[in-house]
Amino acid sequence: MLKKLFFVFAALLIIVFSLLVFRYFYLKGMLGFGFQSSPRPSLSLSPSPFPSPVDSSLPLFTPSIGPGLSPTPAQKGKLATVDVDDTAAGIYVINVASGTKVTFTINVVNFNVSHGGLDLRSEKISTGNVLPGSSKTVEFIFDKDLIFTPYYFDTNTPAPYTIKFNLI
Repeated sequence: MLKKLFFVFAALLIIVFSLLVFRYFYLKGMLGFGFQSSPRPSLSLSPSPFPSPVDSSLPLFTPSIGPGLSPTPAQKGKLATVDVDDTAAGIYVINVASGTKVTFTINVVNFNVSHGGLDLRSEKISTGNVLPGSSKTVEFIFDKDLIFTPYYFDTNTPAPYTIKFNLI
């Protein structure tokens, strides 16, 4: 009788534990179905399959620069997009040349993130609060090494990782 009672109790514990684990992953959105906080809009770009033809009967025109003027070089740019959560980032080191205009986009994923979101800060720049499932873009001219530290918005404590922009 005691042995039978023990097996019933053990089976109930296993069932309760399984339900708790399922609920955890269900609420975090990690099962691929069920609760989802806010879906990201999808962007679909469909380029033209063929380039537009050039009329060869028209003369080619080459623009010229007037006397005393010199062309200004186009500013170099670097796009950096990083997915982050409470414990990790998709990339930790980004190499950038001095004088480069950096467009830095932070995507805070929907799972493994406190509901308050994250705030990435460096000595010069702060992204402000970025909620789970959303993103924020900051632009800056890179001139020296820069380290972004994510902070939990709810508690204002740093996350256990950093994202570093290295001068090359």
